[in-house]
Amino acid sequence: MSNNPKVSVCVMTYNHENLIRGCLDSLVSQECDFDFEIIIGEDCSTDSTRKIVQEYANKYPVIIKLLLHEKNVGGEKNYLLVHAAATGEYICNMDGDDLALPGKLQAQADFMDETPDCNIAFHRVKYLYPDGSVKDDNVNYQSIKNGFHRKNLLQYMAVATHSSKMYRSSIKEFDMPSFVVSDFYMNVEQVQDNKAYYIGDKVYGVYRVGIGQSTKSKVFMKELVDQTLQCFLYKYPENKAYISALYFLLLIADLKNNRNPVVHFNGWVKSFTINSVFLFIRNWSIIKMFKTVK
Repeated sequence: MSNNPKVSVCVMTYNHENLIRGCLDSLVSQECDFDFEIIIGEDCSTDSTRKIVQEYANKYPVIIKLLLHEKNVGGEKNYLLVHAAATGEYICNMDGDDLALPGKLQAQADFMDETPDCNIAFHRVKYLYPDGSVKDDNVNYQSIKNGFHRKNLLQYMAVATHSSKMYRSSIKEFDMPSFVVSDFYMNVEQVQDNKAYYIGDKVYGVYRVGIGQSTKSKVFMKELVDQTLQCFLYKYPENKAYISALYFLLLIADLKNNRNPVVHFNGWVKSFTINSVFLFIRNWSIIKMFKTVK
């Protein structure tokens, strides 16, 4: 491998002793016509994860680099440290419990080479559930093949799994808020004036459902989404209608699932514009596709 890999794959792992081998095997077996590196951020696991990643680094010293934290730094800081160490032209995110399917890196890099207005490239995934069942995502590629501007990301929020993301190294840096950074926040910031795209209709990854950040307190996640949206209301007032449409969707989800709707109701009232109603109705088929309402 050269000193300037084209793609950096950033792997975050913590207490993944039963899953990290599958993740790393799926990456080291990728066949590409370019060099790539794998940077693993091991966040001081209490199980045998660290021993396993050291084993892989010894076996693949040319492509695997380790960041072994001396104490647990948490998911957000681990992510930032690993991505800061990336040297590739394109950077992939991969959580240590997910899997890459054959052809992932080549297909995403080729798409970004051929699509100059693409700052972020996603791909379709299969969902692997704790009971072992596997389901395809609901993505209808034809309906979204023209990509997403920032305003679209603000309305749809959950447009892809985090482990399907590749982005240009030129957008690695972004404004850091005072609250915890989510993948939603990063996508909105990093898309800038270009677009985020799905690279096609083919599936290139496996996402494990029920593991990782999604298992955090629902109250915490609701507050984090609200903090993020309030930040964007201030920062991108021209996209107020799109943010209002998302608040309305989240409010519906609260009512549907018998959750306290106060936070999202207040956000909807604060951001309300009549245009948001038309946006919600017009884009309902896309909203359903991304399963934001749960």
